[in-house]
Amino acid sequence: MFHYFEFQEGLYFSENKIATTSSDTKIDFVFIDVANFDAKTIFLDAILSKINNDTCFIFDGIYSSSINNLLWKSIVHHPSFRVTIDTFMYGFAFIRKEQEKEHFVIRV
Repeated sequence: MFHYFEFQEGLYFSENKIATTSSDTKIDFVFIDVANFDAKTIFLDAILSKINNDTCFIFDGIYSSSINNLLWKSIVHHPSFRVTIDTFMYGFAFIRKEQEKEHFVIRV
C-alpha cells in the first residue's frame, strides 16, 4: 500500500506516543494503533489541519474493543472523511473531497 500511494510524510500514533517524519510538510498518511491508544487523546481537528486531499488514515484494531469500535464509527460518520473502508483488522479513511461519501466493508 505504501508503494502504491508513494507516501512521503506521515504521523504514527501508538501506545499514547506520537511520531512524525516532518512538521513542515503536508502529511500523506496517518497510522493510528487504536488498540494501544487512548481514543480521548486523538486530536483529530489538529491532524486535519496538516493533511491534504489524498491523505490516507489507517486505523489498526478497530474491533479490538467497544470503545475502539465507537471511535471507528465516529470516523465513518465524520463529515471530513468521504471514503472509509472497513477490513475488520484495519480501517482506512480518505478525505477525497471530489468523491461522494461512501463506506465499504471488505472481509479479508
